[in-house]
Amino acid sequence: MQQATRRDATSDPKEERRLGRVRETHLEQLFDTMHEGFVLAEVIVDDAGNPSDRRYLDVNPTFERLVGKSRDEVINRTVREDFPEVDATFDILASPQPSGRFTLLFVDVSARVEAERERLEAERRVQPAQRVESLGVLAGGIVHDFNNLLVGVLGFAGFL
Repeated sequence: MQQATRRDATSDPKEERRLGRVRETHLEQLFDTMHEGFVLAEVIVDDAGNPSDRRYLDVNPTFERLVGKSRDEVINRTVREDFPEVDATFDILASPQPSGRFTLLFVDVSARVEAERERLEAERRVQPAQRVESLGVLAGGIVHDFNNLLVGVLGFAGFL
C-alpha cells in the first residue's frame, strides 16, 4: 500500500513567495509582449475632489510604439503635460483599479477606420452610376410598354 502526503504549498511562506515571483514574472512577460497598448495611470483630482487629469504610472512597449514616445518620456507625466499627438485611431478599454488608479487598453483600429472610409468613398462614387442605371432600366421599361401599345395600334391599323 502506498501512502501519499499532501501539502498545501500556499501554507509555506517560502513557497508562497516563490509562487508570487513566478506569477509576477508571467504578468511582466504578458505586459511586455501583448499586441495592445497598455497603460496604468492614476486620477488626479482638483481641490474640489473632481477628476482633472491623469498621470502615467506605467506603459508597455506596444503603447510606446503606438504613440511614438518612450516610456521614460511619459512616466510620471500627466496627460495635460504630455498628451502624445498621435495620427491614429484607437479603441480604448478603461478599467478602474483601487486607490484612484485605472488601466487603459489601446487597440490601433486605424486600418479598419481607413478601410471603412474608403468603402464609403467608393460607395459615394458609385451612387451616380447606380442612379443612371436605374433611370436606364426605368426608361427601358417605359419604352417596352409603349412598344407593346404601338404593336396593338399598328396591328389594328393594318386591319383598316
